[in-house]
Amino acid sequence: MQRAVEVASFHQNELRAVTTLSPEAERRAAVLTAAGTAGVVLAAMIAGAVLVSLRGTVVHAPTFLVAWLGVAAAVAVLAARRAAGRARRFVVGAALDADCFGSSEVDLVRRGAAGYELTLVPGMTGIIEAGRSPLPVESLVASGPARLALPLDGRVWIRLGPANWVLRHLARPLKGPDLPWCERMARGWASLRRSMPMVAVALPIAMLATLFGSTPAATALGDKEMRSLIPAGATPWEIEQQIRAQAQRQASSLHRCFDPMPLSCQKPGFVAVGLSLSKQGDILSHWVSRSTYAADCPVTDCMADSAAAWFFEPLPEPMRLVLPIQVKRTNKPLHQPGPAVATGLSIE
Repeated sequence: MQRAVEVASFHQNELRAVTTLSPEAERRAAVLTAAGTAGVVLAAMIAGAVLVSLRGTVVHAPTFLVAWLGVAAAVAVLAARRAAGRARRFVVGAALDADCFGSSEVDLVRRGAAGYELTLVPGMTGIIEAGRSPLPVESLVASGPARLALPLDGRVWIRLGPANWVLRHLARPLKGPDLPWCERMARGWASLRRSMPMVAVALPIAMLATLFGSTPAATALGDKEMRSLIPAGATPWEIEQQIRAQAQRQASSLHRCFDPMPLSCQKPGFVAVGLSLSKQGDILSHWVSRSTYAADCPVTDCMADSAAAWFFEPLPEPMRLVLPIQVKRTNKPLHQPGPAVATGLSIE
């Protein structure tokens, strides 16, 4: 197991922070960041479910769950990889997510395949304890940036402007409980904060998928809505009352029969329309049983044709019945014809 690296940061010879790099810290940062980002997405999922419920919208459950859980998993994986990659580096620079301020942007220490590496740039000074004689940093950066393995024994002193650092390998692998609690919380929160822009990009994707899989509650049809309102054991009288109620809700279309008629036909009357219904509620045939309108007012045929377009709930058995339609009209001037309004199984 690779040994942990301790980086002590000083500013004008005053200790500011001590940072520990280790594979254990990388795994911990990855787990905490994945759990945190996934928790934020799942909290947004719950809030979205509550919101669509309050707005009276029905959401396709598989689409909703696949979209949100898929986004949560993708964000968690990407955030974990990003957090682990960031936890293996000690960054110096002026960026907001840098571990320490410095005049140059550089990964001072990073873990590679062979262990931890030290990156040096021109302008740095200090001493590297390697073997019997210390190695001055200035000699290594005379021709440009240099990268070398961090010595397993001894310490490294580096200065860059007013900032300086002391680096060393710890004597034994560092475990989670060995880290101070405040440092674990600070580094975990920093990793989660860096992943928030990723969460902000992912949430609209899940919301868009939810939008495509939703429909207003008024148009959502389920088993309950598709079930017939007429019970199987209903009596013929109860069935006829149900059919009359369904016809009454559709009687508003009958005003079209009177609107183009002359004023002489705009008068009260009575029309009895016969219907032959199948077991599925379809109209097999229709006819006019009785009517009080004369042949010069083609209201009878028009009303029969309009009623033929009606639809009814499935019936326990086929049946024939006559629907009496009472017409109530008020005398109106020719230049102000009024539409018919359905009241009960009658039209005005």
